[in-house]
Amino acid sequence: MTQQPRLLYIGNHAGHFVSHRLPIVLRARAAGYAVQVAFPPAPAEVERIHGEGLPYHPIPLSRQGKNPLAELATLRAINTLITHTQPHIVHNFTIKPVIYGSTLARLRRVPAVVNSITGLGALFVNHDPRTRALRGVVKWAYRAALHHPNSRLIFQNPDDQAVFNDSGILPSERSLVIKGSGVDLTQFTPQPFPDGDPVIVMASRMMWEKGVGEFVEAARRLRAEGVRARFLLVGDGDPGHRGMI
Repeated sequence: MTQQPRLLYIGNHAGHFVSHRLPIVLRARAAGYAVQVAFPPAPAEVERIHGEGLPYHPIPLSRQGKNPLAELATLRAINTLITHTQPHIVHNFTIKPVIYGSTLARLRRVPAVVNSITGLGALFVNHDPRTRALRGVVKWAYRAALHHPNSRLIFQNPDDQAVFNDSGILPSERSLVIKGSGVDLTQFTPQPFPDGDPVIVMASRMMWEKGVGEFVEAARRLRAEGVRARFLLVGDGDPGHRGMI
């Protein structure tokens, strides 16, 4: 009897996991994988995961945290998780899960690792001295973490891939670029343009690094030039991020 392959997903944010990753997880299960998921506790999202019949593991992980003791607790929790679940594949999302999960998967001899970089974030955008110093540490950590012999890194745009290649973090043959997280066309279907002034929407978390300020400035300039349009910001805040508006 063929053993059912075990797949462990590790993320840093429950809401993003449910909105962006849940369809992928469910498709993996439908394809025959025994899927388990792990991210920091969040009651509503955990209830949704349980409702889908997916095993869920809470992990203590702060996206912005830099407390060494807290980070050690995160490492210990992920190490225990991998040891307990014995996955054949670990799929990590975002900076800390990618670095911690990849390192521990290699040490625990997990057969394969997939890492997803959905964006480089403020760490690679801001240029103040503190961020530059931290960026150097993170680049080193990426180089050390991504040495699993059977691993692939997924980007969502070629510019992020180029940053990793040019920094010597990972050769291009170990990574690939996909066209974003995808849209469920059974839920979002194209509609005819309505009458009236065009509506220009920025759908995003309300964070400076996402370009909200530039969008507002563009709207002001276009209105000053007499362009008839409505400009809408659509999205939630992000209390766990220092760049929240």
